[in-house]
Amino acid sequence: MNPRSLAKQCNPVQPQTLDCIVFVIEQTIEALTHAAVIERSDLLQDGQLESEISQMLLSYLIWKSAHSSFAKIVDDIQTVKLKQ
Repeated sequence: MNPRSLAKQCNPVQPQTLDCIVFVIEQTIEALTHAAVIERSDLLQDGQLESEISQMLLSYLIWKSAHSSFAKIVDDIQTVKLKQ
């Protein structure tokens, strides 16, 4: 995710906040996939981990949208997910 491209869609969000949100998302994905490779490689075989991470991050972003101006980001993510 590129914080600058997301910032164009969400003018009311402060850049520091957006940078933090992107950091949380990136670190969550990296930490979970790293742990899965080392501890639970079985979760990488059937898409279960992908599904759980997607669900968790969508819930996080939806919560953010209810508390800020992230509705556009959430809509875009849901659109991409539906296309898969």
